[in-house]
Amino acid sequence: MDAAQNASYKEKIACTSKFDNVEKYLFERGQVSLSDATKWEIRDSEKITASRVVTRHGKRKRDTTD
Repeated sequence: MDAAQNASYKEKIACTSKFDNVEKYLFERGQVSLSDATKWEIRDSEKITASRVVTRHGKRKRDTTD
């Protein structure tokens, strides 16, 4: 876990060369998880956008026949 959080690209190759497939997968998931957590901390994980239904929907005209 510590290696996944602190490894640079060159260190990543050196660290994962002796790992089996499960350990490589866990290492990659650790790095993805760290990246997601960092994005969440700086509020860059997801931008709120309007749904397609809302943007496609047009406003109805008010009937002025009183």
